[in-house]
Amino acid sequence: MERALNQFAVLFSIRRIALGTLLFVYSTFAMSCMGGRSVKSISYSQTCVLEFYQKLLTNQDFLDYALFPERQAIIVKNKEELSQGYNINEIRKIVEESRFFTDGEWMDTTVMLSFPNGHDIYFQLTDGVLNHIWMSDGRDLMSKPISLYRRPAIIRDAKIGGAIREKADGQSNIVGRFQKEELFYYTPVSGMEWFRVYRDEASPCIGYIHKSEIVNYDDFPTYLQEMIRDRLSGC
Repeated sequence: MERALNQFAVLFSIRRIALGTLLFVYSTFAMSCMGGRSVKSISYSQTCVLEFYQKLLTNQDFLDYALFPERQAIIVKNKEELSQGYNINEIRKIVEESRFFTDGEWMDTTVMLSFPNGHDIYFQLTDGVLNHIWMSDGRDLMSKPISLYRRPAIIRDAKIGGAIREKADGQSNIVGRFQKEELFYYTPVSGMEWFRVYRDEASPCIGYIHKSEIVNYDDFPTYLQEMIRDRLSGC
């Protein structure tokens, strides 16, 4: 029985990866032909975010996003904040220029939209299904009760930095320090110089770190990236 379940799990994972690859190829081709004009080729996850905005700004439902009615209501209620006052053509350009990353998640991709007004919004998807929408103040529209975005990080230079401040102020008391390559988590907030930090993904806030001291997952040492990938994948 256990062997059969393991085989099923492997086949299911292969199917999801294959489906994601096919959808990526299709989406980049479809986007290149959209409206009879050539546009920048974008990833499948970026395409899903663009389709999300097309639905949002034309008042369509989100049933194909597997969203519960209460989540749809929250999204519609926050329509202006999600669009930041930009129209679909402006948002298309923002999506085309967006960054996307995994932070070590095996099946998830996060698309970061950086709006010209300085606000960032993050969309995390698994095979096109929205898991999280983190707003510019760090809160997650998809969670109830509302939770804050937490990204893994390490300190840029522990010899001259790593100080955890009691408040979001360089003159505030130092309540601790992060050591070299010590993993912690933080909440990115648009327009702020100081970010909340946490020991892990579930612990309470322990203070603040200046954003210039933060190194994200893509720039981690290889061994630390592998460690996080293995932990997130259950290995």
